[in-house]
Amino acid sequence: MRVSLTGKILGFCLLTSAMVLPAFADQAKCSCRNLRSVQEELKNAEYEAMFFADMAAKLKAVEDPLIEAHKNPTHPDSDVSIHDRSSRARAVIVRTFKLPYNPAYGYSGPVTVGMKFGSCEQKPADLEALRAGSQCKEIANITLAHEAEHRERCARETAAVYWDRLPSQFAAGRSRTL
Repeated sequence: MRVSLTGKILGFCLLTSAMVLPAFADQAKCSCRNLRSVQEELKNAEYEAMFFADMAAKLKAVEDPLIEAHKNPTHPDSDVSIHDRSSRARAVIVRTFKLPYNPAYGYSGPVTVGMKFGSCEQKPADLEALRAGSQCKEIANITLAHEAEHRERCARETAAVYWDRLPSQFAAGRSRTL
């Protein structure tokens, strides 16, 4: 059973206190003092989920006619690159991406933690910077779990399959992992 990000955040808000865990000696558990950060992270996550779901639909509308055109060698678009056309549409859409809170209150980590194209790996230093830059332990854990989902999917599918998806499939996957 998958638990939504909202459920995760509500759960840790209800179950946390201001104690510090030994594994994260320099990072406190989330408490009421972190409410602004939690609220802003939640608003950002909700925005991202909607943005990427919408992006996936728009890119699919670009890709589907080309997929059909490729089935007919006499169609004028039968030789058009689906990845190229969709990637160009993606670039236009991404320019409209604007988080409500950028960054969320108290966050000082990296803007993104990417995976190197063709691999399933992320730089450990980037993941540590993400953890350390989070306002409190539970926000860090949720974000690190999100990144782990990307790595696990990549490893499960193999890097070749993971990276060979259409842009609409990347966007749809992104909207589901938030």
